[in-house]
Amino acid sequence: MRLLLFAAAIALAAGVSSVQAGWTGCHVGVNLGYGDNGSKFANLTAPANLLGVDAKSPTAAGGQVGCDLGVPFFVIGLGASYDFLEPTKANVRSDHIGAFPVTVDRTLTTRTAINNIAAVTGRAGFDVGPLLIYARAGAAMAPARMHYNYTIATSMAGTTTTDLSASKSVRGLVYGGGVELRLPQSVSLHAEYLRYDFDACNCLFSGVYKHPLMGTMQVNTKLKIEPKFSMLRAGIAYHF
Repeated sequence: MRLLLFAAAIALAAGVSSVQAGWTGCHVGVNLGYGDNGSKFANLTAPANLLGVDAKSPTAAGGQVGCDLGVPFFVIGLGASYDFLEPTKANVRSDHIGAFPVTVDRTLTTRTAINNIAAVTGRAGFDVGPLLIYARAGAAMAPARMHYNYTIATSMAGTTTTDLSASKSVRGLVYGGGVELRLPQSVSLHAEYLRYDFDACNCLFSGVYKHPLMGTMQVNTKLKIEPKFSMLRAGIAYHF
């Protein structure tokens, strides 16, 4: 009896491994996605009345490669991806003080653009027939561009402007999950959600300060940036 149970267990494991062997191998694919830039300037003292907008198209496109190994009950793999995108997060804070003829208008505008994210991730999941359900995690990096503008317009003394910009390659973690459907002819379809948590940066900003009486001066200062990004993407892959 024990021998029969042992033989049945071996047969079951072999059967599972055989089914999952369809995931063993490497693949290359393309994907399209929708991104949301959640980056922000931290610890800014500015007027209230915050209004946040997405200044550019949130669409993304890219490619990915990877290899998987089917083991009993699980599929594990390693992959890399590169997504072309330029979604900008813009925040505008403003207020109006006084009444004609003495008025003061203050406006603070900040923008953070995340460009072209590269990532290396591992994934692990389990298959239900031709459907693979998996989690993904790894490391990512992307070039970021930041802009800061603070303008004070007074009816009596003119306009004062501080205009600064910075750029930096940011690094951090990426994690999420998705599903992949294996089709005939070595093709699969996938959909996944990914969250990118990049490291906060005390970035060096450079620019100019313009004053109606003092003229124009060069300015260098550090501002804290918290870059974050999330993406929902779908694609097609060829397995070999």
